[in-house]
Amino acid sequence: MKTIRTTLLFIIATIKIVTAQVDTTDWFPMQTGNYWEYMAWTGEGPKYFSIKVLGDTLMPNNKEYKIFYKKYFDTSSGYIWYFRRDNNLIYEFSGDSIACLNMEYLYLDFFVPDSTIWLNCSGWSDQNARGISSTFIDYNYYNLFQKPNVAKQFEDVYIDSSDTIWTPTDASFPIVLNKGLGVVWHFIFNDGSYYLQGAIINGMQMEYYCWR
Repeated sequence: MKTIRTTLLFIIATIKIVTAQVDTTDWFPMQTGNYWEYMAWTGEGPKYFSIKVLGDTLMPNNKEYKIFYKKYFDTSSGYIWYFRRDNNLIYEFSGDSIACLNMEYLYLDFFVPDSTIWLNCSGWSDQNARGISSTFIDYNYYNLFQKPNVAKQFEDVYIDSSDTIWTPTDASFPIVLNKGLGVVWHFIFNDGSYYLQGAIINGMQMEYYCWR
């Protein structure tokens, strides 16, 4: 009985520590060292990739960005993105100074209502906009904060002369974000849906069963 009681007290204390150290109002945690791991079930079996915030860098537009490094576990190649925060707006660095104002575009806007879109860069002719499709309550990660999380889904949007198309294609990567966790779901056209398996946010390990 004493062992069970001690274990329960430890679990409760751990939950309180997680809640205290993780900002559950932050849609896009950007602290250096933050780490996320994702898995998708595909026709070839499970596939994994991770994203880690490596640090800060000053880009040619004289603005400071966080370096996000994405790596698939079955390959040696990696991908780097550069993001910066301006209040509740997230900008991604674009290197195209002609099409994108100040060499960046608005990647996420947490202020706008559902079904709102914005143009990426004036010079882009195809995948030329992004938008938020919906806000909803997500229970998938209830065990982390002992409450359901508010979630938002963003994706690339195609605009033609008559309509706006919200459908993912091989060039579109919809994402869902949860408060306190960041991106919890990625849709990758060739593989399907990648779901968050674990994360380290502000030094706190959020899950344990899929570390590599």
